[in-house]
Amino acid sequence: MSANFRRLGGFAAALGLLALAPFQVRAQTSCTQTLSPGANVGSAISSAAPGSTICLNDGSYSSFSLNGVSKNPRVTVVAVNRRGASFSGTLTFTGGTNGITLDGFNFNSITITGSNTRELTFRNYNQTGKFTIDGVTTATPNILLENFTHNNVSASTAPNARIHFSYSGRSSPVATIRNGTIDGGCADGIQSGVPFIIENSRLMNMQVGNCPNDPHTDALQLYGGPFAGTIIRNNYFYRNVQVMTAYDGVDRVLIENNIFDPGPDGERRPCQIELYSDDSSIIRHNTVLSRGSNLGSICVDRKSQDDAGRGTVVVDNIANSIVTGNGSTLGQRSSNLLRSGASGSDISGSPTFVGGTTPTSVDGFVLAANSLGKNAGSDGKDIGANPGPAAPVPNPPANVRVE
Repeated sequence: MSANFRRLGGFAAALGLLALAPFQVRAQTSCTQTLSPGANVGSAISSAAPGSTICLNDGSYSSFSLNGVSKNPRVTVVAVNRRGASFSGTLTFTGGTNGITLDGFNFNSITITGSNTRELTFRNYNQTGKFTIDGVTTATPNILLENFTHNNVSASTAPNARIHFSYSGRSSPVATIRNGTIDGGCADGIQSGVPFIIENSRLMNMQVGNCPNDPHTDALQLYGGPFAGTIIRNNYFYRNVQVMTAYDGVDRVLIENNIFDPGPDGERRPCQIELYSDDSSIIRHNTVLSRGSNLGSICVDRKSQDDAGRGTVVVDNIANSIVTGNGSTLGQRSSNLLRSGASGSDISGSPTFVGGTTPTSVDGFVLAANSLGKNAGSDGKDIGANPGPAAPVPNPPANVRVE
């Protein structure tokens, strides 16, 4: 576990985030069947009765592909000891496959394709390769990625991004990412061309570093679209060379209650939120920590060949500054606490956090009683991120009972 993750223990607790430690105690799970290394897991899933649980003993298992396999109620595949079982190749789900949960494994690559592939859950896992969803067009896929780590991955191992949602013209979220940790390495964290939801997650320390042939490294890149229905909420971004970017157009994204810290060193761009040619996205109640005069801004811009941004709502944020460029305009701007360039109902100055100038936990990002921005938001709340009550934590997996 990295030092930068350890420093966020309070942040994780306040957001209800599960620190992905070794198994604790869980109510034991009864196994319908138990497999050992070398078994054909794909075949076992295909032939399993709906509602059954397949348990995997520690060891290595080969890749598998499921095409048109449907289970209702769903089939659960669970590691007897969390992360004791590993899949060495690519797992493929296609042709409308649905009703499957994989719980507690080490994965390499995962690919989900097919217009009606859906109802898939991946939880409590570690991944070293690429997670791809491509061409899923059903309105409610209910694909969930939760309680995972995807750390120290290079661009050569995961081209495009560690998590890549390809450009299929969707009008509703293709997947939900919840309580994930993407840390280190020079591969992009998440790149999406369709709507999705990410919440209660950590995206940290993504730098170009030792990958000089990679043109950039983004924590989260929106590329393609449309993006209506995308929600980016209650996440922590720390020390990424590029953070939340949309250089080729974006629309109607909700970005709220996130904390952005450029970090004390590393390759960093001035803008922590950087939307180009935006149409009516909402950026509200985010805390963007200032790391000097040039780091920690919210930026709305455009490329010369693209339309100017319009209608962006920027309210109740803490940031170094709000920057608009090349004719892009805001639809609403109010009640932001800014070190530079405050206007209208914005407040000029710097916040006073209870955790000091550079807090090391979410509790530290709470505004002190005498701080600028206290209870001064357009909704009466503190300006900046307001995590609110702790989010419920999914039941952590633990050892299962083998029968």
